[in-house]
Amino acid sequence: MNYLNSLNNKKVSFFIIAIPYLLVFSRFFLELFLLLISTFFIIDVIKKKNYLIFKNYYSFFFLIFYSILLISFFTSNFKIETATILLYPRFYLYVLALFYYFERDRNLLFLFFYSFVSLIFILFFDTIFQYLFGFNIIGYENKEIVRITSFFDDEQVLGSFVYKTFTILLLAKFFLKNFSNKNNLFINFSILLTPTIIFL
Repeated sequence: MNYLNSLNNKKVSFFIIAIPYLLVFSRFFLELFLLLISTFFIIDVIKKKNYLIFKNYYSFFFLIFYSILLISFFTSNFKIETATILLYPRFYLYVLALFYYFERDRNLLFLFFYSFVSLIFILFFDTIFQYLFGFNIIGYENKEIVRITSFFDDEQVLGSFVYKTFTILLLAKFFLKNFSNKNNLFINFSILLTPTIIFL
């Protein structure tokens, strides 16, 4: 049983650390990994009968928010177009599951943030590469004259993605401030790289 728990924890850790890269490279596997993380989370909660984890302000505010969405959905004339609202509870589980595993293993939080940091370095290198040569390191050609798309290919979302990631890097700087100066240096450097990527 301990072996199985250890194996499951390793799987969950891998899924969580992979999230930043899946945001760029595969939305399908991103959704799949988040569903798996949530499944392991629910199983763990049921085994340990730790139902108090659902009793918090986050659950309360999400319940209010989702109730408003449901009322809006059922009174709307555009039910087909807005039917995805019915699937929104999965986002609640995603966030709760991540916080659950971060609380259990602070080192996992460190690795998760550093996954974002390493991603920014890779995006910066790939952005410069595509800017200079017209294609990125895996062969995606720059189809836009004035905008670099990097690994997003024909989707012009690189700037907005890095902009949103900037907030996560700031959180990393706050949460990991007690780690070594070398780690802080990498985080600070990644923060400085984001304006260049956004500009290009």
